[in-house]
Amino acid sequence: LVALCACVALADLTPRAVDRALYALGRAPTPGALLTNVASLLRASLAAQSWTPRALELADAVAPFASVELERRRQGVRVAAARRHDIAREETVMAEVLAWADVSGDPEARADAEGWLGRLRYRQARYLDAAAAHREAARGQTWASARVASELNAASALLEAGSHREALTEARAARERGDVARHGFFVAKAGWVLRAAQYRLGEADAPDVGLVDAAGEVSSEMEGFLAITEAAVAWRGGMRDAARALANRASAHWHGAGATHAWVIARALAVACGEPATEDARREVVVCAARCEAPGIGLQALALVAEDTRRDAGALDAARDFVRRLPADQRALRREVLSVGECEERLGLTSGG
Repeated sequence: LVALCACVALADLTPRAVDRALYALGRAPTPGALLTNVASLLRASLAAQSWTPRALELADAVAPFASVELERRRQGVRVAAARRHDIAREETVMAEVLAWADVSGDPEARADAEGWLGRLRYRQARYLDAAAAHREAARGQTWASARVASELNAASALLEAGSHREALTEARAARERGDVARHGFFVAKAGWVLRAAQYRLGEADAPDVGLVDAAGEVSSEMEGFLAITEAAVAWRGGMRDAARALANRASAHWHGAGATHAWVIARALAVACGEPATEDARREVVVCAARCEAPGIGLQALALVAEDTRRDAGALDAARDFVRRLPADQRALRREVLSVGECEERLGLTSGG
């Protein structure tokens, strides 16, 4: 029963649920080898959610389970932990997990593996491949939460592929299913995808601070992402004070959390909205943005602090490289804050610049 509780907690995707499961495990007077191993799995899951590279070390230290259900969760935590490393490490772990899924003989293990592969494809900027993998994963899942998770991941991938209307449709359907399942995390994530799609389509006119507050009740991660989106909405609408407050809210959430891509765009947007910053602090934004693994995020952050970026030849070279790595046919499409074309204009990167 406690092992099933752990599986439910790991499907919930929130630290709160994992903490509850760990509490239940802690009440066992003589936990034995199985429950001790389950507790190690839950702790590794918490580490993976906090963006620490040490999470993979903790996940690999968990012994394999005889139960296919628990072993699926262990492999899922390994993949999530590998995401905290460079992409080469994630690719290596993913190859191991795909091999395990092939020999497991379990249809749900294969569905899980498709979903994890979709997340790797997303990180590789192969967004349509990512969406296809997540849709395949959704078809093979039996848990309602797992299906909704895959559907939302597909919607996120479609968003980055520039298929904003399709992303809206997917997110709305997933939100309805999340409501039925009473799964707060997925309802919050669906809200984020919907707002991000509406912003990119030019259909979000004013920030929804209440949505950010509500997301914070169930997931600090979704609160952070929504704060960035709503800050962009406010900035685009000329509401600089509201935009700065929301960007600072997101920046404070992500600072020190390991998600440097989320922190750097939030911090850059706050500075662009008039947040006082020392020369060293502005320099930190430029350096972090120029080293960003996600080219779209790095480019936007550099463009938001364009005045500082233009004084740094290396940062300008990084911006040019980011532009080359992004799809040319999506130059006019808004991203998290700016379109590629807007970034080029702010940075003075004309066709010959």
